Amino acid sequence: MEEQVILVDHNDNPRGLMPKMEAHEKAELHRAFSVFIFNHNNELMLQQRAKHKYHSPLLWTNTCCSHQRDGESNIQAGKRRLFEEMGFVTEIKEVFSFIYKAPFDNGLTEYELDHVMVGYYNEDPIINRDEVEAFKWMLFPLSLQKWGTSIRAAGSSACMRNTSRCARSLRRLRAFKTGSGHNSPRASRSCIIVMRYSAS
Repeated sequence: MEEQVILVDHNDNPRGLMPKMEAHEKAELHRAFSVFIFNHNNELMLQQRAKHKYHSPLLWTNTCCSHQRDGESNIQAGKRRLFEEMGFVTEIKEVFSFIYKAPFDNGLTEYELDHVMVGYYNEDPIINRDEVEAFKWMLFPLSLQKWGTSIRAAGSSACMRNTSRCARSLRRLRAFKTGSGHNSPRASRSCIIVMRYSAS
């Protein structure tokens, strides 16, 4: 059975369910989440999407991202997918949410109300090869405390007032274009710092 996503309005109120592929074909706004895992060295855990993914294969992205299931909380969904893709469980907390819309070359469109969650883990993941091609720790340019304070200050309201700029920032964050093939993500303050959703 195909995965169902939760359709929502701009205030995250549920409007019903729809098959994931249909929602992406019709560019229907739906609920989603993104998880960012850091270690004690201030490094962000990245994953490279599996080569058989239907969009953005072999691109580098945040630790994991997916869609909530019907009746599942944001935290429950984040922990579930973190284990499914990266093979570990840790505590996570939601820091803000925002709306973005991003078309892909294959005709599909991501139109999501995205809940951003953060957690900490100091071991290497055990990646699921059906979902993830590789992983990498990348040094984060600011202290976690400053980052956490900044993104809470940025908040979702500023992002929702400027959806197109949020979408550009999300594409930079999710799709780490590489300098040589798809081997190593380039560190960039503009594509890493989530607080810039409201300012970039």
